[in-house]
Amino acid sequence: MTSHNLNILYSKLAESISITDAMADAAERSYKSVGRHLDDDTSLGETDVYTQGSFALGTVIRPISGEDEDYDIDLVCEMEDAASAPASHIKKAVGRSLRGYRKDTEDEGKRCWTFQYDKFHMDVLPCSPDITHCSDDTAIRLTHKNPDGSYSDRYSNPKGYRDWFIAKAGRPYEVARSRASSTISCSLEEVPEYSVKSPLQQAVQILKHHRNIMFAGRDDAPISIIITTLAARAYRNEQGTFDAIQGILSRMDQYAECRNGVYRIKNPVDEYENFADKWNDCPEKAAAFHDWLAAARSDLVDTALNTKGMDKLKEHLGSCMGNRQANAAFKEFGGTLKSKRENGKLFASAAGIAPLALQGEKAIPNHTFFGL
Repeated sequence: MTSHNLNILYSKLAESISITDAMADAAERSYKSVGRHLDDDTSLGETDVYTQGSFALGTVIRPISGEDEDYDIDLVCEMEDAASAPASHIKKAVGRSLRGYRKDTEDEGKRCWTFQYDKFHMDVLPCSPDITHCSDDTAIRLTHKNPDGSYSDRYSNPKGYRDWFIAKAGRPYEVARSRASSTISCSLEEVPEYSVKSPLQQAVQILKHHRNIMFAGRDDAPISIIITTLAARAYRNEQGTFDAIQGILSRMDQYAECRNGVYRIKNPVDEYENFADKWNDCPEKAAAFHDWLAAARSDLVDTALNTKGMDKLKEHLGSCMGNRQANAAFKEFGGTLKSKRENGKLFASAAGIAPLALQGEKAIPNHTFFGL
């Protein structure tokens, strides 16, 4: 397999682990409905309701089993007039509003209110603007319920993090966004994030899914925010999904700082937050990350480059990414090569077959199957 072909195959692999259009549409309708309810609730004052996490970043993935298990959507409800209100007031006010929207809202969580849909569950995070902890005007103060029932402040900046991540995705992201705009016939501003498939976003999806397979049934898996942050820091504007993964995995551990035995992975938009703080309390979590990184390098790069034969490569990717996902990716990959061959866009060189023309390569003629 040439790197050209691996770029196509890994892009198809990312598509196979993404939520379907139907799942995305259902999720979008649901969170927009919740957002309208919260915006219309005058008891909350002015609110700003938006997605955060993988749905906002365009890196959401399906559960390992496909559509049989639910996935989560994270929604932020920022009460813009409550910057000086007690944390308990913010948490309970949003909870009352949500119970008015749906009676089956689950019991209060540490930071969120949750309710279940058919294929996903939604976590709603009550918060207010942060006017003391961070100077960034997108930073928020969220509420944390302690074991003794009291409330305390915590801080985050999901909008700032999303802007940072998209900036790291670079020019290939802009190309992918423009392509999505043309495909679904809407303006760039109207393109939903989950429909943009840039190399960085697809690389993060594949890395998270590989993590899920490797750590199934375990509680020491590297958390998604660490994988996403290190991947974005290590990304170098590679234009193919495989190339992005190869580059990211070769560099990402350089950004997991360890000085005098203390790990630090800084939140890029909040210098006070250390995503690796639990590594210092539980060193086995740091060891688990490095074990995963070594396995990902072997599974997704080294073996992929050195395996000879499509069947063997499909078998290998099935073992580390799931048989359903690998089969779907290879099926789509084969269809893409067939289409390019029929349109005279498949090329041959000493390195193998590729869908991009390089100097010295010749187009492979379409089969006529007339014995010629």
